Amino acid sequence: MGLEMEAAADLVTAGLVAKEVEGNKGTHGEDSRGEPCANCGTPVTGNYCPNCGQKGHLHKSVLHLGEELIHGLLHFDTKGWRTLPLLVAKPGELTRRYIDGQRTRFVSPLALFLFMMFFMFFVFSLTMGTSSGPTTVTEGKNGKAQFEEKMNDKITHQKELIAEYEKELKEFEAGSPQEAKFKSKIVKAQKELDALNSALAAGKIAMSGTAKFTETPKPGETPGKPAEATKDAGILQDILRDVEIDVTPKAGEAGKKSGTYSDVSWINKGIKHAVDNPELAKYKLKNAAYKYSFLLVPISMPFLWLMFFWRRGITMYDHAVFSLYSLSFMSLLFTVVATLGYFEFGGWAASLFAFVPPVHMYLQLRGTYSLSRFGAIWRTCALLLVTFIVLTMYALVVLALSAT
Repeated sequence: MGLEMEAAADLVTAGLVAKEVEGNKGTHGEDSRGEPCANCGTPVTGNYCPNCGQKGHLHKSVLHLGEELIHGLLHFDTKGWRTLPLLVAKPGELTRRYIDGQRTRFVSPLALFLFMMFFMFFVFSLTMGTSSGPTTVTEGKNGKAQFEEKMNDKITHQKELIAEYEKELKEFEAGSPQEAKFKSKIVKAQKELDALNSALAAGKIAMSGTAKFTETPKPGETPGKPAEATKDAGILQDILRDVEIDVTPKAGEAGKKSGTYSDVSWINKGIKHAVDNPELAKYKLKNAAYKYSFLLVPISMPFLWLMFFWRRGITMYDHAVFSLYSLSFMSLLFTVVATLGYFEFGGWAASLFAFVPPVHMYLQLRGTYSLSRFGAIWRTCALLLVTFIVLTMYALVVLALSAT
């Protein structure tokens, strides 16, 4: 199926993986004291095996399989309801309490990160495009039809403009300055109309890939002769650029025909792949983006270390928990932004995207590392810069991996 179905499957997988990362502790089963554990044989003295931690009471029904799937996917047990409000409103307190050892009360940062990241890309696949997977077929007819429609609209508009000028011209006396002015406008508008007709013919030639255009021209449309195709070259190039077609190479574009776009081999390979098959390149880029999203954590941790390396008692583990919870929140935020944009609440989406991340970073930094206001403010500014650097590095990595 398409990317949407694949993303849905990955979302279910992420939920189940997150459940396994989180473990079974914290869920309640029925009392089965005194019976041996089905997993290791140890006598069960409570709800869970004291040796391996498996639940003492095991459900054996199809309904329970569905219940486990929903639980693994949504993960909204009591731990989830404790974690999400703190993640949104008090991220520093959540991070600090988890680092200090309150593990069973909250969803672990790794489990939350796995689920939120896959959930974000699942929502993206539904709200940002309708691609149904890789394809190598170019829809030439649709592109040609759209081109002709755009050009015919421009030609019709130009004809209406000329008719309006001619109507206004009749209102002025012969030999008056106004008459001369409108005659000049009509001449200029007629030249632009000729250029539009030539552009239409030249565009058809470019899209059909033939050296000659043999269709019968419509009434009022001039055949695409070479002399006309080069007439008023400046106007023609502007028109063709508007409809994303150019029949003559610009300076510096000779390398594109030979397949050379960059001196760096992997960048050149990626660009050439995108130019040759943009739909397949877009599909592979999306896949690589969410499959390698975990790379954001190791890329960001050294930058966090640089902001605290002189402070004792702060370890890389602290930075890892901070990064995972921060990325989980940003994934949730981008999911909300994408949803708002899809339902045409662009103003709200833009406001959330612009103002929420720095505020959340400030709150999490101050609460996690017990910083002063000034210390949290300058580190927030530094972290915003770090975010840009990390995302740039991540984008380059994703580009390289998707080009292979």
